[in-house]
Amino acid sequence: MLLMILDSMKKHIYKEALHMILNKNKLKACMAKKCYNTADLSKESGLSLPTIYRIMVGRRNISIKTVGIVCKSLGVNPEDVIESY
Repeated sequence: MLLMILDSMKKHIYKEALHMILNKNKLKACMAKKCYNTADLSKESGLSLPTIYRIMVGRRNISIKTVGIVCKSLGVNPEDVIESY
């Protein structure tokens, strides 16, 4: 039983590590600083416009890789757009 609980906890921690919560307001502020709209961010990042839109309207789970792509495109650090707890 204990092994099942530990395995379940390990899977939960691993899943949490693969996704981050983006702060929409921080992201919008970073975009404004670069004078970017969603189309500009899509073009610069190589992410599709629907993907950018889903991020902007609050899709809560976004992969670490996508966070990196967005941040690199905006020239900011991930800490600048990640939700703090």
